[in-house]
Amino acid sequence: PEIFWIDPNALGGPNNRFLGTGMSVEATGPLVERDEGYVIWPSSYRSSGTTKALDLRPAAEDELTIASFNVLNLTEDSDWLEVQFPKLARYIVERLGGPDIVALQEVGSRSLLNDLNFFIDQLAPHLNYRSYLIAGAGDINVAYLVRDFIQVEEVRQLGNSETLSSGGRLHDRPPLLLRAVLPTDPPTPLSVLNLHLRSLNGIEGNNADFVRRKRHEQAISVARMVQERQDDNLVVVGDYNALPYTDGYVDVLAQISGKPTLGALYPVAQIVQPPLRNNFTLFQPEEEQYSFVFQGSAQQIDHCLTNELPDYTITDLAFARGNADASYAYYVNPNITTRSSDHDGFVLYLRPNARFTSTDDLSSAPEQIHYPNPYRAGALISWPWEWGTVQCRLYRATGQLVRQWQAQQQTQLQNLSPGCYYLQIQCPDGKRTIRLIAQ
Repeated sequence: PEIFWIDPNALGGPNNRFLGTGMSVEATGPLVERDEGYVIWPSSYRSSGTTKALDLRPAAEDELTIASFNVLNLTEDSDWLEVQFPKLARYIVERLGGPDIVALQEVGSRSLLNDLNFFIDQLAPHLNYRSYLIAGAGDINVAYLVRDFIQVEEVRQLGNSETLSSGGRLHDRPPLLLRAVLPTDPPTPLSVLNLHLRSLNGIEGNNADFVRRKRHEQAISVARMVQERQDDNLVVVGDYNALPYTDGYVDVLAQISGKPTLGALYPVAQIVQPPLRNNFTLFQPEEEQYSFVFQGSAQQIDHCLTNELPDYTITDLAFARGNADASYAYYVNPNITTRSSDHDGFVLYLRPNARFTSTDDLSSAPEQIHYPNPYRAGALISWPWEWGTVQCRLYRATGQLVRQWQAQQQTQLQNLSPGCYYLQIQCPDGKRTIRLIAQ
């Protein structure tokens, strides 16, 4: 079908910036050619329905969850950080369900990742994420949030020193390998490879040769990383910037997975054997196999490949919805999850063959911090003496650290400007966070 756009107020009608997938629009008016496409200027129109949205199901007690999510330029120079942090935190907690491991793309720095983790902690302190990021050559990186019941053995970049055949760095955002062990009996190892590969931008422009070569050689490089780890329980997730099939120049997914290809200008090298599984084709109908919308066309450029996973069973795999389908107009509202990014995140559900021994969900622990609210300077904040000496951190509502200190059984806050603060106390069995309104 032909794709065309609607400009609701082109002829002076009421504007509607919130049209999105899942809504029905009826319009009457001239169809005008513009920018190599078509746009309707409605003399009248009406819309019904709501933008498509979906929260993923909670994990079962015996399931492990791994998510992948491109957070759209979470960088220091973003004009929207105060909006991005609460929206992204809510998407991870509410839409994705607080996965055990979250592989992120487009994170500017470790500091920004920690800030995002702070906002998540306000919504769901029981998740107890730890932040992992190793900076690459550019201003966006791949990263992980990992719940603290998982034993992290190693986080390291792969291919950081590899060079392009024509010169220069091959991986601007080097793949990030996470090696971990689950608290099962016996312990179960897991390897996750987080990718953010070269985009399709420029693949047919003046710089086409460079773009095609880089995409091809990156895919070759990742295929070798995969093949070297075929004996692991291996999960390869991220923003591949590649369609599930050949783009005619490079077949990135076939190269990395070892699956058959329909062909490409740069031929696929046979490296990965046995082939990886493309799990979305197994768990989602075709109409749900997309993660991004480009100029009105739904595309899947975020993928989840696995090897045979000898110590696990895949129980489910699904995209959360509410980003790719939604209007950009929702982006500036920090109070809703809708359009927190331009990508939809997904969650892979795994069941280890061995039984979990403990995941220590701290959300059920009783709250034992006593404090007045609203809070006046000098008022006492206390907690059980059994906690011993604890680390205290005071944050502004926007996430900036105000101060940190150690205390035993009680503390007092002085010289606070009026406003909202969060006090985080690191006790022996996890973190507690309280919200204070300073007068």
